Amino acid sequence: MSGIAKGVNQKVEKVEARLFAERSVLSALQKKRSQLVAERRRYENLMQLFQEECVKNEVLRSSMHRTA
Repeated sequence: MSGIAKGVNQKVEKVEARLFAERSVLSALQKKRSQLVAERRRYENLMQLFQEECVKNEVLRSSMHRTA
């Protein structure tokens, strides 16, 4: 009976160690995802600003061609 208990305890320890490792991986992946989401938001904001500046540039170019 004690052999069975010992085997069960070893299995529990092994599963707990694996669970800890998996939680560490999950935590790292969640952190990386958060960084990527922030980077994507920054990219989208910069693209919006760039597009607005392109429109301004086109307006200025067209006004220059009319006066020339």
